[in-house]
Amino acid sequence: MFSGFIKTFGKREAVSLEKEAASSQRKRKNFNLHRLPDSVQRFLNCMFSFSYVRPHRHVLPPKTETFVLLRGRVWVFVFDDQGSIIDAVLMDGKEVSVVDISPGCWHTLLPVKKSLLFEVKPGPYDPQTDKEFAPWAPEEDAPETRKTMKEWLITGKRIPKTHKNNR
Repeated sequence: MFSGFIKTFGKREAVSLEKEAASSQRKRKNFNLHRLPDSVQRFLNCMFSFSYVRPHRHVLPPKTETFVLLRGRVWVFVFDDQGSIIDAVLMDGKEVSVVDISPGCWHTLLPVKKSLLFEVKPGPYDPQTDKEFAPWAPEEDAPETRKTMKEWLITGKRIPKTHKNNR
């Protein structure tokens, strides 16, 4: 809801967003708190299990991206330039609730349960330059996407968990 000064997201908006995500082909939907020209993008993202987010990076300009898990379970994978997983973390709301991705890293999210995330990254949003898709990753409508996601889960679970707060 937006009064002109304060924009809110509560139960009513969450129910509506979930319905929109469920009926979308991509099985996810954003609720923007920002306006497209704003210098910071802030939005909620409702994602259903196995919604495919094609691996991408933010390079022009370089942007960090922060994810805050509000509910659900989401794997975050980071890849090298050839598409091999080099880091993985499960956002489960117990051990990990927040992930910050460095600029220029190939990454993706893989929800394994219906999830709600709050995301923040520098703006303004320009669909022409916002992200570069990984050339080695299947496109969203490719038949092999589900198989690829299952392989990422198997590989990601084998990655040693060495994440520490870098202060």
